[in-house]
Amino acid sequence: MKKIFKYVPIILGLVMVMSSCGDDDETEPAVVINPTLSVSVNGNQVASGATVNVETGDSVSLSITANRVGSGKDLNTMSITQSGANQTTPFNIQAGDNDPYTFGDGNPQTLKNADDETFVGTGVFTGITGTEGTTTYTITVTDKDALSTTVSFSIAVANAVTATPLSITKTGHFWHVAGPTTSVGAWNISTDTLAPSGSVQTGTVLTNTDAASTTFTGGFSLSTGSDMVVGTSANFDNATVESATATYTAGAKLTVNASPAVGDVYVIKMANGNYVVAKVTILDPTDTSGGGTTNVGKMTFDYKK
Repeated sequence: MKKIFKYVPIILGLVMVMSSCGDDDETEPAVVINPTLSVSVNGNQVASGATVNVETGDSVSLSITANRVGSGKDLNTMSITQSGANQTTPFNIQAGDNDPYTFGDGNPQTLKNADDETFVGTGVFTGITGTEGTTTYTITVTDKDALSTTVSFSIAVANAVTATPLSITKTGHFWHVAGPTTSVGAWNISTDTLAPSGSVQTGTVLTNTDAASTTFTGGFSLSTGSDMVVGTSANFDNATVESATATYTAGAKLTVNASPAVGDVYVIKMANGNYVVAKVTILDPTDTSGGGTTNVGKMTFDYKK
């Protein structure tokens, strides 16, 4: 029995050696390393699944960057597929090594850059915004281990809005409505003329509302059928039918303004439905050019229509 115990350490040692050898036979699973792919439209990186909004006729720049990662395999091919309203072929991309590529049919093209580790390509396109609608582009880069990365995005093309400028600029004015008979307290922006008190007027008239023997404030009212909203300097400086319509639609409607100030802008909707954008340029409560020494004052304004 003692002889048996003598050999126990030897037996245990052999078992441990055999177990160790068994572990060495096992191999670690291979690490999958896909290439990276980055896509930018008009200088902004797009996430896969994103939509970029443009207008018809816009120029669209596309940048594509792909890289091998770490111990991953070198890059091998790239493809671009497209579907939707603005498919165009050829889809020309210029790589950094002055290598031209023609994509768009979905067929993978072998990348021919020198080190096969990095691809950087750009292209500028107008054909892809020729028609209103959405087109989806799918870009795939594959390495020499057949591992691939894909970015898919859409370009949504809307009809470009052609602005209609309010290109006619006029200057109007009125004096204190209670001034002497030589002064006139109203201005007709439809006819671009003074509107004498008591006369029959057609169109849209701005009439001073200051009471007799009070200091001129320039307060005015609009004739029946017209109203206005308070605008901004942009409404006047870049006056268009579209901007005036948007400002008028969104604003609180007024028919009287009791205290205008120099620089104030008003978007006026006339009785005929057309828009005028007016800007106060001079407000002088001491102006005597209308005649007399009481109930004096004058307001001048430019307007576009």
